[in-house]
Amino acid sequence: MGEAATRVLAALHGVAQGSGGNQWRALCPAHDDHSPSLSVTAIEGAVLVHCHAGCAIDDVVEAIGMTKADLYDNHVGADYNYWDGGSLLRTVHRREAWQRSESKRFTQTVHDKSHIPLYHVDAVRTQVERGEIVMVVEGEKDVHAAEAMGWVATTSPMGASNWRKVDSSPLTGARVVVCGDQDKAGARFVKDVVASLAPITKELWVAAPAEDCHDLADHIAAGKDWADLRLSQAPPVVSQAATGRPDKSGPSVVTLSEVERQYVEWLWPRYLPAGKLVVFDGDPSVGKSTLTLDLAARCSTGEPWPDGAPNGVARDVLLLSAEDGLADTIVARLDAARADRSRIHALRAVIGTGSHNDGQPEPPSLPQDIPTLERVITERKVKLVIVDVLMAYLGGRVDSHRDQDVRRVLHRLAEVAERTGAVFILIRHLNKDGGGTAMYRGGGSIGIIGAARAAYLVARHPDDNERRVLVQVKSNLGPEPPALAYRLTESPEHGCARIEWEAEPLPGLRANDLLRTATTADGPNHTQTQQFILDHLIAHGGSAKAREVFEAGKEDGFTEHALKRARSTCKEPKITTQKVGYGDKSYQVWSIASQHGDTHKAADAP
Repeated sequence: MGEAATRVLAALHGVAQGSGGNQWRALCPAHDDHSPSLSVTAIEGAVLVHCHAGCAIDDVVEAIGMTKADLYDNHVGADYNYWDGGSLLRTVHRREAWQRSESKRFTQTVHDKSHIPLYHVDAVRTQVERGEIVMVVEGEKDVHAAEAMGWVATTSPMGASNWRKVDSSPLTGARVVVCGDQDKAGARFVKDVVASLAPITKELWVAAPAEDCHDLADHIAAGKDWADLRLSQAPPVVSQAATGRPDKSGPSVVTLSEVERQYVEWLWPRYLPAGKLVVFDGDPSVGKSTLTLDLAARCSTGEPWPDGAPNGVARDVLLLSAEDGLADTIVARLDAARADRSRIHALRAVIGTGSHNDGQPEPPSLPQDIPTLERVITERKVKLVIVDVLMAYLGGRVDSHRDQDVRRVLHRLAEVAERTGAVFILIRHLNKDGGGTAMYRGGGSIGIIGAARAAYLVARHPDDNERRVLVQVKSNLGPEPPALAYRLTESPEHGCARIEWEAEPLPGLRANDLLRTATTADGPNHTQTQQFILDHLIAHGGSAKAREVFEAGKEDGFTEHALKRARSTCKEPKITTQKVGYGDKSYQVWSIASQHGDTHKAADAP
């Protein structure tokens, strides 16, 4: 830890170690802070600070008797050396202002005029040789912030306007993500970088920091990660720059009379729309994975679909399977389904795109590995992608129960589906809210099924426990197809189960029919959600704080919304609520009502 970080941390109160070895949280000195809202991140030669309540950096450092110059190890600024091999070619000097009325200043010392290298160009060359992502950012401070996260980044010396002077040839054949500052100069920087790199790079993406951050250093100081970057493909920007057409900012409006009508294309007519996201929900015991591998087999061979619809064309399939082994499970199921395994591929690992990746293979993660996923789909000409299960592939910073998080990921996945024409089947387990309708029973946010163009439930038939049913929950693209029944039968020669479809469909059967809550002669049969609440309250003497119920429920897969709904509908025994305390210190207590109608005292709550 540098002297700047030591100095700043010593002046703060309520300091606690963050998730990384170079990150801390502290009470912000610029406002009346009762819970640590100030992020402190140590980078090479400096320290980054960010108040999540919105305080300006100037106000934060002034409150502890410092200036922004104190955020650097030498109290003034930083010297950034541009090496190429063993030669020092130039040094950029950054000098921070001592007062608000002043601004930072940059000067440079040129040691060798032979050429202007990229910053940390040796690390860039190594990264390109390994086929891993290089970030191009607007300034050396952003480079060091990226390196504190384990990423490889570079920039050009002396500001955004000098990119075209730098020797960018080491980025030939590279996978590049460009991230500029959120201002006019940053927009020009991104445009210049994209225009110069488009002809020479293998992949080119544009990233923006989180909405409340000015640059990548702010993004990282705020505790944001790779998954929080707003990524988009660069080709549309490249085509404009390459053709020399002027930049026309402002709204893009299309008159619909000028739009040519396009018809929905189908991989499996009425069931799997081409180029769209499709969700399959079901409990682990119903054979979702076996079912989707049966569809993969039919896709690989061109055999007719389960309802008898003609297929005829063999297509390639990509599997992302987090729960089953390739050799001992998936291959056996594919052989039992008579698949052409030369057309079925599995994406098991990705190297070099994780925020702390050290060159070792890591499981694919969404959204950060979406560019790699699209590359595989395009190169292999894949037309069916099976993600089993979706939650296993969401990045650590993506909350599957937060609508905004999942919609951001699935929007980008839907764009890949549309560009490639591939169907994405996203498999989910059912949540434990036994009283919900089929639309709300899939795990995670309702935004997942909202982003899909079709969704299906896989469940046991209500009148035959050995019979399974595939039934549609949602479709935005056509009339509802009939439910289809199947059974899991043994395939002794392969040592696994296989799917045996029934010839006749089940018209009139709906998804909610498969989720009917059973009742018993002894009284009401609580849903799993209600039973969880009762078990939790009983374990805590009959009464507990509502927020503790929510926290415990989240660990077991119950959403806060489902818990509230289950509490309000639980009749025997009734679960009451009571507000305890006043103002900001108040909280809600849930209690089990006794047979006499009274409740456990809120004071007994933990």
